[in-house]
Amino acid sequence: MEEETYEVPSELEELLGKSIALNDLRDRYVKIPLGFKKARKLAIESEQLRRKFWIEIRKLYPELSSKRLVHTGGFITIDD
Repeated sequence: MEEETYEVPSELEELLGKSIALNDLRDRYVKIPLGFKKARKLAIESEQLRRKFWIEIRKLYPELSSKRLVHTGGFITIDD
């Protein structure tokens, strides 16, 4: 069975990119003394961006709203 792919607009790619960058920054703050509060704030912000990304994807492709999706570098595929 051929896998269907759906293109992700660059604006949404940026959202996910920011989320990943915030996660990396969070990991660095966790390792330094007294960095917990900043790490917590970054984790929350990262999760909000990730959720916004998936909400926008489901708005863009409503036919996929009941499917399990995977982001693979600029494209969305259906995870079987």
